[in-house]
Amino acid sequence: IIIDVFQSAPIAQFSVSTQNPSSNEPVLFTNQSFNATAYYWTFNDGTTSNDVNPAHIFQNNGQFLVCLTAYNNGPCPDTTCRLIFVNFTPIIDVPNAFSPNGDGQNDILLVKGRGVQSILFRVFNRWGEKVFETNNINTGWDGTYKGEPQEMEVYAWTLNAVLDGNISVIKSGNVTLIR
Repeated sequence: IIIDVFQSAPIAQFSVSTQNPSSNEPVLFTNQSFNATAYYWTFNDGTTSNDVNPAHIFQNNGQFLVCLTAYNNGPCPDTTCRLIFVNFTPIIDVPNAFSPNGDGQNDILLVKGRGVQSILFRVFNRWGEKVFETNNINTGWDGTYKGEPQEMEVYAWTLNAVLDGNISVIKSGNVTLIR
């Protein structure tokens, strides 16, 4: 008879820096698990982490069931969950410069924001020709138009957005393309 002896099962536990984040702040999760050597966090917003003590920024208001699963070399992980209520001020804006030069820093012009439900973002050259358009906050302009790198100059942009709470935002401005 073969007997496998495993270490004691892990016990998953954690605390939260705040149950109700309200000022666009990261939520700090402190792992208080016992007998564990690996961790898996789910934040119920499409993101996860394997960090021991993650800091997480929620992008939208609402209720999120955050779960921690603790593992060790035994066959039985343990999971615990807590409900987090996120209520912060939605914000949205566009940088005033970017440098699509391939150095991996600031190469894409992205709309930045939190609590964003939808956007329509457009960029125009100095002749009023639309060179970029997106309705996805994760898609940005790489400084090209019809596959050609655009000139180093100032471009105009318009932004129509809806933020949490059905707040309508209309903005316009300019951005400098630096090469």
